[in-house]
Order: sequence, then structure tokens, then C-alpha cells
Amino acid sequence: MPVNILLGARNYRAADWIDNYYPDDLPQDWQLDFYTNDYPLVCLSEAQWLKRRGMEWPEKLRVFVEVTGSVLEQLAGALSDLPAIEGIIVHDESSKIELEKIGVKCKVVLARSVTNGWLVNLVEGRLVCLKPTFPLDLRVLRKDIDTYFKQINDRDGYLLLDAPPTALEQCRTLLDLVCL
Repeated sequence: MPVNILLGARNYRAADWIDNYYPDDLPQDWQLDFYTNDYPLVCLSEAQWLKRRGMEWPEKLRVFVEVTGSVLEQLAGALSDLPAIEGIIVHDESSKIELEKIGVKCKVVLARSVTNGWLVNLVEGRLVCLKPTFPLDLRVLRKDIDTYFKQINDRDGYLLLDAPPTALEQCRTLLDLVCL
């Protein structure tokens, strides 16, 4: 099993997060900082990344950007001068090749589909994004964690959930109970 599994959300700005996690009076510009107090990992869409361009980033936050659209050149310009990003996640080989041609200065990784999400093998560990079914079944989540992370001994794991904040809290409790 991995040394450590960092937990985060695929979309910290989803409606469930806005309605159930952030204080009503918290300005939108402060939401990512607030989120970072609880979670060290986030996956942003290219639109979310571009919207934050020029803003300060929380120091301890690990950021992946998931590219699903056709804004590659615009995104490449935004990424060239920002060291805060861990990597760009793409879902097709042509996007990976195009970003590498543009000369993006961070990792560009190809996600592989799995039953309930996608995963990426990294040199330093493994990144997995799961979209759990609801109500959340912790036994199924535990099995998924074991399945996707058991082979990466002595490396870090990065677990993103495409889920509401309550699911991340339950997952964090599960990770604490199994000492990860």
C-alpha cells in the first residue's frame, strides 16, 4: 500500500459544495483557500484554471488540471509561468501530443478509464478519480482504494472524488481507520 493517500475533490465548485460546504458569506475568491484548509488536493477544469490565472494559490495545495475541451493553446500559455500545478490530465492521446508540442512545462498525463472513474500512473505514485454511487457504500469505496492503490508501495497516492463534501468526509474517515 502507498505511504500516504492525499484526498481531494474533482470539482470544489460543484453545486453540492457551494450549498453544503462553504459559508454563505464567504466570497467566491476565497473558496479555494477555505477548501485547502481541509483538503490538500484538487482537480480543476481548464475553465476553472484559466479563471484563477494571475491569482495567488494556496501554498500547500496540489493542483491537477483536467483538460476536456479544445482550449489547449490558451491553457498552455496560462500554465507556462505557473509552478503550482502538478500536472495536466487528458483523456486522449492527441491532446497529450498537442500539449507536449506546445511546450507545457509540467507533466501531461493520459488518464485511463476504469469502472467508476479514471486513473493515472505517475512516477511518484498514482492518481485516481472515482465517481462513487450514492448512498455511499464504504465497503465498496474501501475495495476500490485497495484495488487501485495496493501496487504502489512506498509511493504517494492521490485520490479525487467526484462527489459532494459529505462523501469526502466519509472517505477521509475511512482512510484514517485503515491508517492511510
